[in-house]
Amino acid sequence: MQMTKVFSPDAIPAGGHYSQAISAGGMIYISGQLGISKFDDPTDSVHIQVHRVLNSLKEILAVRGADIASVAKVTIYVTDIKLWPEIDAIYSDFFANHKPARAIVPVPELHYGAKIELEAIAIDTQ
Repeated sequence: MQMTKVFSPDAIPAGGHYSQAISAGGMIYISGQLGISKFDDPTDSVHIQVHRVLNSLKEILAVRGADIASVAKVTIYVTDIKLWPEIDAIYSDFFANHKPARAIVPVPELHYGAKIELEAIAIDTQ
């Protein structure tokens, strides 16, 4: 099986030894997108961080000619489950009528002090 690295300069940069995403077997596997990078302010609101990860997702998908309607599965890690209503409202507006499978996972902390991390699996349209 052939694997292709997927990179968007308009998405959150990879902060370690991994790709932003990999296309393989007709799917796009998007690595965890943190709500902040090492260059952002860790005190940015969850509102800003959610928009940042969703924009990053959109930019990575665009590299493969895909869009949010191609997303099949999303996993969201959040450091404070009390933030979930705000996160879900932004997420719902972003995806509109499209409802991919999803999991929300409370975690004690994320790298760089981020409040949210999102990973996804999408259908590759190329």
